[in-house]
Amino acid sequence: MSHLTPPPHSAPQAAVSDNVSWTDPARQAVFDRWMSGVAASQGLLPGSLRVASADASFRRYLRVDTVQGGSRIVMDAPPDKENSEPFVRIAALMKAAGLNAPEVLDWHEAHGFMLLGDLGDATMMAAIDP
Repeated sequence: MSHLTPPPHSAPQAAVSDNVSWTDPARQAVFDRWMSGVAASQGLLPGSLRVASADASFRRYLRVDTVQGGSRIVMDAPPDKENSEPFVRIAALMKAAGLNAPEVLDWHEAHGFMLLGDLGDATMMAAIDP
């Protein structure tokens, strides 16, 4: 049975983001709808969603596995607190210049959810100061 097969209608269905804490249930519901919508087309396993990292802003990053064995990054950037447009524009410019930058695979601009290619979990600090 595929991880993407929905349970029978009689079974209670858990939110796809239950492994991640949310302070706003309405935002979690919007996220769950978005994730459910992109999961099949992007080959995602929503039940594997977990925190990848956070930074010093309102953004946070989640990691989700793919059916092919890889993973993707989800950026959660509430649009009332974060403007993601510069990120999308600069990532495209970097890719066009041949630099290694996250590929934007899906962007729900109105709600601030973005699916990105996963560049791995190695950090610059770990590389220069093991």
